[in-house]
Amino acid sequence: MADKIKENVESQKLELFLKPYAGTYFERALEKVAKEKRVIASNKDLDQALIPKNLIVRDEADFDPDQLYNRVWSGTLTAYVEPDEKLGEEVEYVDPVTSDKWIFPVPKQYSAKKNAILISEYPNYTIKSDGKKRLVHATKVDLIELFPAENGWYLTDSVYRIPIGKQVDLSDPNTRCLVRTNKGGFPICRDILSREKDICIAAKTSSEQYGVVVK
Repeated sequence: MADKIKENVESQKLELFLKPYAGTYFERALEKVAKEKRVIASNKDLDQALIPKNLIVRDEADFDPDQLYNRVWSGTLTAYVEPDEKLGEEVEYVDPVTSDKWIFPVPKQYSAKKNAILISEYPNYTIKSDGKKRLVHATKVDLIELFPAENGWYLTDSVYRIPIGKQVDLSDPNTRCLVRTNKGGFPICRDILSREKDICIAAKTSSEQYGVVVK
């Protein structure tokens, strides 16, 4: 199974840059990728590579850890707030591990939007560090509406492959699992759900350590 995933990743012209079990936190991943003049694969890139038609991994035992492409950061940076609340002027989030405060400014045209998620793709953003503050500078920010309020299985939008709308039956191969928190600014990562259906779109804190796929 790992060989099939590796073959499909390579067919998408992607390359495993940092192995998941030797991964790093998000800011360090950006630094490493920029130094090598590469681009982190987007959430959509990973979705197309990791979930080809009829390829659903059923058991983590099928994976060789050295070829495991699923536990990886994407270059898709997001920000959202509590359900039914306006996005406001900026989205703030404090990492519970590092106490770093992440700030994602909201474009004026989106500030009154509710139940939506902001999207910026690498390299359309940089992260400026000032002590414990992390300020996102994005040159392009899009908005996806109908962002779900709860974790669960959803269909996705066509542009970024972000879960949207109402929960659906997970037996549909086009579903993806959303793992969200109350509010925050997060890079989207790909993860594995063991023993059931194995591809997950998750909002992880940037201090967690994941691998990186580049293009």
